[in-house]
Amino acid sequence: MAMYISQSDYDYFEQLLNGLGEAEQLKFLALLKQAGSDQAGEDIAMIRVVDEILPDKQGIEPQEMITVTMIKKAYKATKEGK
Repeated sequence: MAMYISQSDYDYFEQLLNGLGEAEQLKFLALLKQAGSDQAGEDIAMIRVVDEILPDKQGIEPQEMITVTMIKKAYKATKEGK
């Protein structure tokens, strides 16, 4: 299954990601992917960046979207070493 992220949320995610070391980046990505899997109820194969208005037009369900809250929680857990 694919998860989706808006361009503005992706920009925020990328900014946080670039501030981490390589090991932290991998952990951050794994935690975000796990959060998406938990939300969607199935494993995530990829994350796609979509336009801000496209989710409604493409029929993307809210549980298929990665949110800023998910990004913040994954980042916090990464920095805390959880």
